Order: sequence, then structure tokens, then C-alpha cells
Amino acid sequence: MGTMLMSLLCFSCVNSFSEKDEQINVESDNIPITFSSRILQSYSNKTRMYDNAFEEDDKIGVFVLKQFETLGQNRCVDNALYTLNGTDFVSNEQHYYPDSKLATRFISYYPYNQSGVAVNTETISIQTMSDQSTNSNYGLSDFLSAKTENVIPSNNPVLLEFMHQLCKVNFVVQSIYEEDLDDIKENCNILVNGMNSMADFNLETFEITNRSSVTQTTPNGDWSVAANNKVTGKKMIVIPQNLSSATILLQINDRLFTCSFPDLTMEAGTSYTITIKYDSKVGINGISHQINDWVEDDTDYEVELEEEFNNKLVSINLLDFNLSSIYEVREKNGDRMGVVCKEYLSNDQIDDVAIVYYADKNPLHGTILKVIDVDGDIHGGTVTWNETENTFNYNVGNKAVISLLSINQNGELVDAPSENSPYIVAQPNMLVDIRGGESISYPTVKIGKQIWLRNNLKATRYIGGTLIDNNTERLDVITAGYYVNNNNVFYNTASIIEGGLNPDGWDIPTVDQWQTLIDYVGNVSAKLKAGNDWVVVDGITPSSNLSGFNGLCVGGFYTKDLPFAYFDKNTFTFYWRMENDRTSYTPNIVALSANDNNMKYINVYNSCAFAIRLIKN
Repeated sequence: MGTMLMSLLCFSCVNSFSEKDEQINVESDNIPITFSSRILQSYSNKTRMYDNAFEEDDKIGVFVLKQFETLGQNRCVDNALYTLNGTDFVSNEQHYYPDSKLATRFISYYPYNQSGVAVNTETISIQTMSDQSTNSNYGLSDFLSAKTENVIPSNNPVLLEFMHQLCKVNFVVQSIYEEDLDDIKENCNILVNGMNSMADFNLETFEITNRSSVTQTTPNGDWSVAANNKVTGKKMIVIPQNLSSATILLQINDRLFTCSFPDLTMEAGTSYTITIKYDSKVGINGISHQINDWVEDDTDYEVELEEEFNNKLVSINLLDFNLSSIYEVREKNGDRMGVVCKEYLSNDQIDDVAIVYYADKNPLHGTILKVIDVDGDIHGGTVTWNETENTFNYNVGNKAVISLLSINQNGELVDAPSENSPYIVAQPNMLVDIRGGESISYPTVKIGKQIWLRNNLKATRYIGGTLIDNNTERLDVITAGYYVNNNNVFYNTASIIEGGLNPDGWDIPTVDQWQTLIDYVGNVSAKLKAGNDWVVVDGITPSSNLSGFNGLCVGGFYTKDLPFAYFDKNTFTFYWRMENDRTSYTPNIVALSANDNNMKYINVYNSCAFAIRLIKN
């Protein structure tokens, strides 16, 4: 079974015997049980996290049986819990050989399951984690077992040789032509659909049965650039099964591809390498796999597959909300069917960030796909908006996270796609602002019923394409113009009066629109502030950006007298606002301040320049 790694594990514990055992003198010689253990597998294909060895706080279960009895019969020690502490497994109990003159059997497994093995059975429930991206979940997905027979009681340690009973899958993305491998490394996400994550494992026969719970799995690890145009590093633990119906979802930048696994039947204790051949011009060009058995099987297997698209599903886990807080769900022909929003939900019943789907045919009613950072079956709830009051009614859900989105022909959410379900794709909702030769893209965010840009305006041309004067160098306070500092753009009063700054469909917010935003976040400025540049002030809540507004601390240009100067970086951010009739700007503007937990209003003069944040009209 390859090279065997040894670590000495001393056990000290008490007995728990059945009534039958107590009738014989099971502790006549008082011989305690101790163990040594090793994991059988090769050096090159490790599924435990570090060096093919047990790790701190790992928990195993131990059964002690008489030599001719099985788990389905009498157990002298039943599912004893041991936890690794330093170099030893320890427990709160002490166990002894059931009879100093009779041979004994030992069965052990990892990770520990409190439910153990039911009476009169030999099977234990095993499960791989759906999210293996964390090292802890990846380790808990592993399953090892050990069985030692015909042990004569003595003071010598009993050797437990653990064998891997599951499989490991390694993923490799190989570019066909010259690609930017660093770009793939930074912008490649991978998910696996259609694998069973639960089963029963027979600790006597090592047979796996009752595979169930088809799920979506997120692999562990980080991509790294390797030789031969490859990016490697992602891996996952899998219950042995046939993979003919499983699929791989690969997202590179904004492109999403789905391809089938090779038609292979996985075997326990085997490491598989799946190589996804990628061409940026056509996408996934095929998949090959190599099996590296832990018995050092050097056979290579390769399967070339045609690319298979399955766009009736949108994977929520592959949506990069750093690009935009709103994604449009569109049919293959381009028609929009709905939106997926990462938004802040705040009322008396809920105060969390959630991912919500809204069908365009019923935009005031949303289904919560996921409440961020909240565990339990509370997802799948609904929100119904009162557009006039900018409030909503909330019904809590009773489901696990909805990670795959499918809709019917009306854009309504359904549990699974049918034959008539539309082919769909999710695209980030952006304002692409094109003015002359200038093109700037802005992400969007939904806050309450309002849609805001998530960044400040950075246009240096009017909407007709004419250049706006850059007054930064000459500090001109009369000519309509903009000022720049550290890539932040500020517009003076003259440019606001002249107009032509906001693109079609977007406005500089009015007094009422700002107030609607402020009311929705409870006038808590921390929910609008973002970044770490804000000065830390005692008693002031640090920025949380719960709303997604992304209010960075950028300062402004502001003075009553020349020379015009940039100031208040790390302390303030100022935003223009218009009168409700939109005929002029207000004499006081909105400000986020490092010195205040609430929004502030600042009086302005003709000689000033501030940021513009646009709202969808």
C-alpha cells in the first residue's frame, strides 16, 4: 500500500462493558489498551491536510470486540471518542482488554461520528462537505478506517493501520494556446454538480451503499501556475461512485462553461487528476483524467470530450458580486427575465445581507436564495416590497442555501429545470458610460427599492462627448470643470449648473432620494462607508458597508477663498444633491464623516467641488 508513515498514539481511558461482559472477570489482569497507528497511502497523493498524518484536534472512534464477534453482535467498547492532543489521542475514559486470555479485534475510523453504528448493524453514515473550500471542511470530508484482528492482550501497543476509503480529485486547467496563465489563476472558479455526498459505510466489509444527497461541491485549495501551460491546485474529497452524470462548472472571468465528467467509476483510496483543456476562443476543449492509485498505479487514462453547455442553470456561487451587486438573468436570445441582487435587507424581522432573485414580471416580490453568513435551513424566504414606503414584508424560509437558479418561461423561480425551461445566463448589471472616446463601466447596487451606482462618477466629458475643463492645475473656480486627486474626480458648482453630466436613465439624486436612502439605513453612516482609509475616532462605529453603497473616504475641493485646495481625505466624503424639481443644486450637500455616526449636511459655496453619485431614475 505504498510507503507507511508511523506516529505513536497512546490511549488512556475507562471501560464501558455490556451486562454480559460484566459477568466475567474482564479486568482480571487490568491490562490497559494502547495503540500505535499509521495511515496507508503514497507520499504524492495525500488527502489529510498535512504530511499524511493526523492533525491536532482530529477525532476518531474506536470499537473493541472479541475475536470471533462482529460489530453487529456484542461490542466490548462501543464508539469510544479520542481526540488528538499533541502527539497522543486522549479520552475522558479508560479502556481495558475484555479478557486477558482471549484474542481481541479492533475497529477504528475517522472522523468521529457521535451517532456511531446502530445496534445489530455494521454500517456508519459518512458525508463529504459541500463547501470544501475551508481546510477544516476539507479535512472533515475525508474518511479513514482501520481494522486489526487476532490481537493477544499485552502491554504492547496495538497497531491500527488506517486506509483511505474515499477518493481525491485534483483539478488542472490546461490552456490549449497562449493564454495569460496569471489571469486564469486569479479569475478561475470551479464547482462540481451531481455528486453524491452521503452514504453508508460497512466497517466490517468496507462496502459503500445507499449513496444519496446529490449536491454542488466547492473544491479546496488555491490555483497556482505550473509547467506545460497548466494551472493547478484545486482538489476535493469524493465518495466512490460513478461520475457519468456529474458536471463541472468552470468560470473564467465573465465566461461560464459546463462540461461532463469522464464516464468512470471511482474506487476507494484512489487519486484522480481531471485536466480541463481550455481555449479562450472556444472555451473548454475537452477533459482528460489520470488515475494515480495509492498502490502506485502508473497507468494514464485520457478522455476527450466535446464541450457541453447547460445554461438552464445559473450557479449562484460563481457570481462575482465584486463586479456588481446586481446580476441580470437573460435568455439566450438576450431578453431579460429577472435579476439576482446581493442586497441589504433591514426591517424589524431581518437585518442581514442576502442574495435575492426578482422576476421581471413581478419585481416587487423576491425569493431569498441565501442569507449571507447565516447557518441553518432559513433560506428560501420571500420579501414583498411596498414601493411607496420603501419597506418590505419578510417571510423566513425553511430551506438550505439555493445555490442553483433555474426559472420557467415566465422568469419565475423553479426547483429544477424542465424540458421547456429557457437557456439562461447571468451577466453583471453595469452602467457602461460611453462619451466620445471615453468609456467607463460602473457597478450597480440595490438599496431598498433604489438602484445606485456603486462608484462615484469619473467622467471627463459631457454626455455629448465634449471635454469638460480640467481645472485641477489652474484652480479655476468660475469655469465649469472637474478636479482630480488620486484618481477621484470632483465637479464644481459651475459644472452642476451647466448640466450634461449624467447619462440617460441616471440622475444626480434629489433631496428626497437621498433622504430615502438615509431612512432605509437608519441614518447609520457606517452602513454606507467602505474601506479602511477612514480615520478611527473613539465612539464612532467603523465602516461596515452593509448597504453595498461603497462610500470611500475621498475628501473634496472646498474653500471660500483662493487658492482652491484639496482637503479632508480620510475624514469626509461629500456628495452633490439636487432640489426635488431638479432645476438647481441645494445649498447644502450630503456628507459622510469620520467624526459622526450619522449623515451630515454641509453648506457649500460657489468655489467648491465634490463627488457625484448617480441614482437610476
